Amino acid sequence: MIRKELMMSFLLSMFLVSGCQNNTSNCVPAGCSSQVCVAESDAEGYVTTCEYKEEYSCLELSNCKFIDEKCQWEQTSEYLECLSEVRG
Repeated sequence: MIRKELMMSFLLSMFLVSGCQNNTSNCVPAGCSSQVCVAESDAEGYVTTCEYKEEYSCLELSNCKFIDEKCQWEQTSEYLECLSEVRG
């Protein structure tokens, strides 16, 4: 039983490393308000709720990049300052 659990854990980790972010160099904004940062290969058809939060405007001051093994928004000083102003 332990062997089966180890194999499942191994397969899951391989999927997360290779399958989920298989195009690590190309991250793009996605979602209804372009508020999420995903691998380009996952962007087409990416579905989110269609809402707009004022803080989404701050994303223009950030970069959608591959950071720490995943696509995410780079938190530039300008972006963080904008968030601070928007959130009060």
